[in-house]
Amino acid sequence: MKLLCRVALSSCVAVWLVSGALAQIPAENRGMSSISFSPGTAAGLYDVHAEWFVETEPTTAFKDLSADVDFSVNSLLATTVGSSATISSASGACFGTTPPCSNAACGTWSIGILTANGTCVPSLVGGWIGLDFCTCACVVVTVAHDVPMTTGDIIEVLLRPAPGALPEPVTDDDVLAAVFNGVTSPVPFCFGDGSSGPCPCGNESPAFSGQGCLWSGGVGAILTASGSTVVANDDLVFTVSQARPSQPSLLVQGAANFAVPFKDGLFCTANPTERIEVVFLDATGSGSTASSIVTEGNILPGMIRYYQQWFRDPGGVSPCGTGSNFSQGLEVAWI
Repeated sequence: MKLLCRVALSSCVAVWLVSGALAQIPAENRGMSSISFSPGTAAGLYDVHAEWFVETEPTTAFKDLSADVDFSVNSLLATTVGSSATISSASGACFGTTPPCSNAACGTWSIGILTANGTCVPSLVGGWIGLDFCTCACVVVTVAHDVPMTTGDIIEVLLRPAPGALPEPVTDDDVLAAVFNGVTSPVPFCFGDGSSGPCPCGNESPAFSGQGCLWSGGVGAILTASGSTVVANDDLVFTVSQARPSQPSLLVQGAANFAVPFKDGLFCTANPTERIEVVFLDATGSGSTASSIVTEGNILPGMIRYYQQWFRDPGGVSPCGTGSNFSQGLEVAWI
C-alpha cells in the first residue's frame, strides 16, 4: 500500500492574547517535523514521507496555509508536491498565552479533500522565537513517490507558501534534511477511521487518528514498531498501545493486505498468515513483542509483510459484541 497523503491528528494552535501582544507573536506558521522512507514501486525507488505542521491563532477568517513541498536529493530538486491546508475559523477553549494548553478542538482544517480537527497545543514555532504560547495546529504528511535514492544520499524537504497562500513570519523551521541509510520505516495502513472501509458496527475511530476500530474503552488500538527492518539485525520490536488492559493479544503477520470487517474491527493481513507471538497487555493496554520476528515469521530479505495486533475485549461489552478487536496495520519492507 502506498500512502498518497495522510493527515495525522496532531496540533492546531489557537492563541488567546492580551491586548497589544498579538504583534509580538507569529499569527501563522508552517514547519517541518520529520522525514521517513518507504519502498517505491521498483528497486532503487523510494517514497519520501514529509511530516509538517500548520498553526494559527484564534480567528473567524478563512486562512490558507497551503504549501508547495520541494523534495531534493543531494541538492538537486527531485519533485515538488502541492499540499492544500486551509481553515475557516479557529476558536474554542484554547485560552491563555502560555502552556499548559487545553488539547481541546479549536477548528477544522481542510487538507485537500480531507478534514481534520485542529487541537489546542503548545506552539511548535514558539521555540524558534523564545516564547511559549498556545495555538491551533494540525499535522500534514506529504509524500513524494518513487524518488531514486541510494544509501548515503542527503534528502532535503523545503516548505514554500503555495501561490495565493499566506506568508509566515518565521521560516527557519521550513526546511529539514535527512541522510538515507537504506532502511525504510514501517508504514501504517488499514485504519479504523472509515478511510479503509467501515468498521463492523459503526465503531469508527476519530478521523486521521491512526487507530483501529473502537473497542469498549472508546478508543482504538495503535501498533508501532521500533528497531530496524534489516533481517541480519533481527531487532524489530512491535508495540501495541490503547488496547484493552490486562488482556492477551496476538501479533499476526500476513503476506498481503486487505481490509475485511471481522470481529469488532478490520482484519488487514491476508493469507498466508503467521501467528507471531502472544503478548499480554499491561494495565494501560500496552505490550511489546520479545521474540525474533525474523525467526517466527520466516523472514528473508526483500520480503514485504503486513502486521496487526489482535486483542480480546471480553465481558459482553465490546461495541459489536464479538469480544475481540484489532489495531491498525503496519507494512514492513524487509532488507
